[in-house]
Amino acid sequence: MMNKNVTKRLFILSILSLIFLFGCTPEKAKTLKTGAAVFSNQAMLAIESVSTAIDSEVIVPTLPEPGQTELFVKNILEYQSSPQSLNDFNFLIHASKPYEVEIDSKANNKKQQFILRMRKNYHEFNEMFRSIETGSVLATAAVGKTLKHAQTLVADMVAIAKAYQTSPIMLIGQRNDLLSQVGQVLSDSNLTKVQKEARLVILKAERDRILKEEDTLQRNLIESCVKAVAAGLEFQKMIQGYEKLQISDLQNTLLRAVGLIGSLTGKDYSNLLKDADVFFDKAKNDPYISTAVNKALEELNSI
Repeated sequence: MMNKNVTKRLFILSILSLIFLFGCTPEKAKTLKTGAAVFSNQAMLAIESVSTAIDSEVIVPTLPEPGQTELFVKNILEYQSSPQSLNDFNFLIHASKPYEVEIDSKANNKKQQFILRMRKNYHEFNEMFRSIETGSVLATAAVGKTLKHAQTLVADMVAIAKAYQTSPIMLIGQRNDLLSQVGQVLSDSNLTKVQKEARLVILKAERDRILKEEDTLQRNLIESCVKAVAAGLEFQKMIQGYEKLQISDLQNTLLRAVGLIGSLTGKDYSNLLKDADVFFDKAKNDPYISTAVNKALEELNSI
């Protein structure tokens, strides 16, 4: 049988633990869960921004039905001098489509896998905090388990932003489609010089639209990643100091996170990049995040 003194000491320790958890955890847990929600929201926006950018890079505009028919007839007539093309039915399929980008399926799959991994980590992080009951005896232990999930999300945001700073977003599908249209105008012997000039003016406007869309996607991606990193670093402080910090300390950290997000919203791109460097350097000061950033960059650079 267990010694009565040992049993008594264990009982006292259990009571003290309950007093500590129920006395301090309710308000602290509420504040921490709010901090988790702030970070989670920014992480979700960043993931969606990255996903949109990756999908947009390979999207090719779809011609309306009349345009497809016209292009089909034109391409068949152009290739009538090469009857061997008609041995492949795929020629008839692609004859009615605008210039298509040859996508490296392996590279595209790797990008999609990277996004899926981020989403999985994001959902696991959310589920962990949903399961934490305010004032629960298990709250402190559950909080500790979320740290690596938060750090991994922060690391992924740093890596993605750095990768796109090095190689900015290019709407390859739309760019190549525009090049194809320009080539068709220049090679069309049925068009007069004036007609060609008029069509090229229209295509110049399309070029400007593509460049503007690229700039918007790039800015949104960098801003969303920086905001997620800023919120994530403040949230990390809340987790790491959860047991020792006072409720007021946690609340101040939460307010600082919200303030940082507000200050980064709509900032001009050059200053946003400067802030990005500051936050990314702070993130890489953490050994775990630094290792995770390098791992994510290796993954992205291999695509």
